[in-house]
Amino acid sequence: MKIGKYRNLVTIAVILAGFLLCSSRSYAGEKSINNLFIVPLDGSFIFGGSLADIRNSPNTSDYLTCETDYAGPGKLTAYCNAYQGSSQTHISCQSTDPQFVQIVMSIKNDSYIILDTNLGVNGATPTCNWIGVSHGSVYSPKQP
Repeated sequence: MKIGKYRNLVTIAVILAGFLLCSSRSYAGEKSINNLFIVPLDGSFIFGGSLADIRNSPNTSDYLTCETDYAGPGKLTAYCNAYQGSSQTHISCQSTDPQFVQIVMSIKNDSYIILDTNLGVNGATPTCNWIGVSHGSVYSPKQP
């Protein structure tokens, strides 16, 4: 296994472990702020954050969206997009995997989302490789 690929796997494991630790337990009154993050890896990106915290942020250019599109029988697609104004980085990906689409459909206004996508080389559309969605009282509610 190449060292770069090993390093990417370790990075993904650390970020995913942090996500699972934050989402698996909480204490009365615990709160966390999870603004948008975009982390480049070798050949992919990890991105995410709390939808409410991104919305509530004073930075009005950052966004994270996920949506579904139905174009007829067997043609259900999920799309996720993020833009980070400070770095002017735009990331997007899509998936037609039925379980991935179902998870995207579970997203709420104050969900915490983390995704991994490839870069879509040679003109290919970037594919969402995995997604994690967490709901909990530690995440801020979305403000108007």
